[in-house]
Amino acid sequence: MSSSHIKKLYIQILDPKEQELFKQIRQKNLVDVIIQSLSKKIGTIHIQILDAEENFHKEGIKELKLNLGTKNYRSVTGNLKDGTKYSF
Repeated sequence: MSSSHIKKLYIQILDPKEQELFKQIRQKNLVDVIIQSLSKKIGTIHIQILDAEENFHKEGIKELKLNLGTKNYRSVTGNLKDGTKYSF
């Protein structure tokens, strides 16, 4: 397996700020997330977490876990139901 394949599979444990983001998901407070990737080619990633009926968007949560777990981001901004933002 090449080193690029290994790098893609390497996932780290979530840090406290990332854990807080998932706490907001469990409490159904997080509507969506904007991730600024480290890669200019990828750019900005918009991930939907809750739909209008407050149902979880499972694919979005999986995508968020992958992006946060690989630490391949510059910044993350979560939009909460009350209109506030959670950024790191």
